[in-house]
Amino acid sequence: MSADLQVEVKGLGRAMAANLRLIAAAKPKGALGQAIKRGLILAHRYVMAITHVDTGTLKKSHRMAIEESITETRGMISIDPGARNTRTGAFPSVYGPAEHARGGSHAFYQRAEAEIGGRTLAEMARIVRVACDSGAIGSLGRALLAGAESVAWSLE
Repeated sequence: MSADLQVEVKGLGRAMAANLRLIAAAKPKGALGQAIKRGLILAHRYVMAITHVDTGTLKKSHRMAIEESITETRGMISIDPGARNTRTGAFPSVYGPAEHARGGSHAFYQRAEAEIGGRTLAEMARIVRVACDSGAIGSLGRALLAGAESVAWSLE
């Protein structure tokens, strides 16, 4: 005796399309990569705004760098090792870390993390949610951004 099993799946096309949007968003060139770039820009602008100024060389020497590969997008802010103070001949890459190490209002990278880190991550999450269609990604979206929440800001 044989039995025929019939299964009808409704909404499979919509589910597959949503899954494809999530996959595209998670790619380095997708929404997650765009979110990382946006976060980097926001952090760079803030660091530039709060860096103490004597001649302005340190402030102008903060550089953004984006590294993209097939599997990831990374953003970094660092002090340009080739920048030089035209008045004194000093290198911001040498005196910048000392300035930062003074702490408090002098610690531009630590301050950026503490003062705008949460807002920056929220903006990054918004970019991913919009790309994935109206915030419906829920816990998956949070999982995609889990790496961003653990970013360590450091002065190298």
